[in-house]
Amino acid sequence: DQISKISSLPGWGPKSTSNIASSLSSCRSTSLPLSRFIFSLGIRHCGSVTSSLLSLHYTTLPRFLESFSSPSTSFSTSLNSVSGIGPTLIQSLETFASSPPHVSSLLRLSSLLTVVP
Repeated sequence: DQISKISSLPGWGPKSTSNIASSLSSCRSTSLPLSRFIFSLGIRHCGSVTSSLLSLHYTTLPRFLESFSSPSTSFSTSLNSVSGIGPTLIQSLETFASSPPHVSSLLRLSSLLTVVP
């Protein structure tokens, strides 16, 4: 069980574990806007405004996930022309996408949630 794995991490007591389990349960039963999904990933330099810009650019979760297939070319090519998105965020997205554990978590999370544009 994933929740029991979380509870064994430092700083995750019974209350924190219960809160995250409750939040995940709530998210599974409701839809989550793409911008909030992107924001929830915790990508460096990607705040709520930038997450909204990314969601407007990609429009759907599958299109956002597709950008992770070849991150070094995909992000720089597609985001250079987006107003409000600069090289610092593009580098952060590339760094996030080049980490197999991050991408694996992203894919697992995306399969558990209903993400809407």
